[in-house]
Amino acid sequence: MRLNKGGRAALHNRRCRLPLRLNRNVIRKGMFITLLGVTFVAAVLVSFIVARMFAQPIKGILDRIITDDISAAWLKYLKFAIYVVGISKGVRVWKLNQPEPPA
Repeated sequence: MRLNKGGRAALHNRRCRLPLRLNRNVIRKGMFITLLGVTFVAAVLVSFIVARMFAQPIKGILDRIITDDISAAWLKYLKFAIYVVGISKGVRVWKLNQPEPPA
């Protein structure tokens, strides 16, 4: 690794010896994808835990209110709704895409 005149390190390609600079947009896109993936995994995990915790109480309520055949279908729909709302509220793409103000 060689240092430029400004004291910064420059990466060189061995074939043509041209300096390769890392573009800030490439770094930002990589960071955005990483943050998006981490928040997605966290949202799925929290949604799974919430759906698992409330499955039995919801099943008990639905069994009392609705007949057996339909209550099983409604339980599936409610679990799906818990996942959809949990993931969509947990992964806030707009918030991640906004640049952070300088300190």
